[in-house]
Amino acid sequence: MQLVDCQVIGHSESDEHGMFYTEYCASFANGSSERFRGDISSSPKKFQVGEQVSAYYSADGEPTFIVNEFYEKWLFTLVLCLSSLFGLLSFPLYAVISKLTGI
Repeated sequence: MQLVDCQVIGHSESDEHGMFYTEYCASFANGSSERFRGDISSSPKKFQVGEQVSAYYSADGEPTFIVNEFYEKWLFTLVLCLSSLFGLLSFPLYAVISKLTGI
């Protein structure tokens, strides 16, 4: 993956929840550019139109962009870890509660 410079070019409203997806234009060293939409929605908008950000770009297969921002990079991993932790702790917690209450 390579780090590329991007510019925020707009926002698209997703649905009835009023969340916004940010649209970007990535600029490459060879002078070409490519547009993409961020994977994480937000309300209020995280970035303003014209703001410069960076993104990781991978051209393996279908081009992939990951905006160099905490939630874009780590949200899926955090959700997976927290749900796994909940799953691991729920059985011992259930065993303790059932023993204390006699269920």
